Amino acid sequence: MMEIYYYLAIFVFCLGLLGTLIKKDLISILLCIELMLSSVNLFFALFSKSIGVAEGQLQIFFIIIVA
Repeated sequence: MMEIYYYLAIFVFCLGLLGTLIKKDLISILLCIELMLSSVNLFFALFSKSIGVAEGQLQIFFIIIVA
């Protein structure tokens, strides 16, 4: 059941990467990088839920603070 969220995170990351490579203006590139960070946050949340540790959620908290 959680596999669809992994695919969603991969899709969102690829969209962000594609946008970063194609776009020319700085605002769009920064928005695409933020999209990639959000997909990495989703990966951390899914991984920490699947193994049952809270360190992934703590990592998400720090990524959101920095971004």
